[in-house]
Amino acid sequence: MAAKKKYKKLTNMEIKKFEEGIKAKGETTYNIGELYKEVVAPVMEL
Repeated sequence: MAAKKKYKKLTNMEIKKFEEGIKAKGETTYNIGELYKEVVAPVMEL
């Protein structure tokens, strides 16, 4: 159970970083494929 919380917290942090990166580029939207490639897949590989 603790592992789920760890991954959830990590995923939330990574999503925030991803969204900040999108904003820094001057973009306001992103697609689910970008989110998966940049956030979800790397977390799942841990």
